Amino acid sequence: ERVGDLRIELAAPSGRSVVLHGQLGGGADNLVVAYDSATPLSPLSALRGQSMLGNWTLRVVDAAAVDVGTLNKWSIEIVPAL
Repeated sequence: ERVGDLRIELAAPSGRSVVLHGQLGGGADNLVVAYDSATPLSPLSALRGQSMLGNWTLRVVDAAAVDVGTLNKWSIEIVPAL
């Protein structure tokens, strides 16, 4: 899979969503990345303060019909602020 074909969004239970990966990376293969809301300029920072309860949705779109990719795994870890 070419990572430049991929658009990846994460939606909180509130419906607010952020773009994690916006068709960047050209012809590179195998997108392996971790996002952290504490990292400056992280796309996840827009979801800080959202309720943790409910369904979180990861949406992956392959914008090119030429090749086929596989999502091997993904996970989310939510740590409440103290």
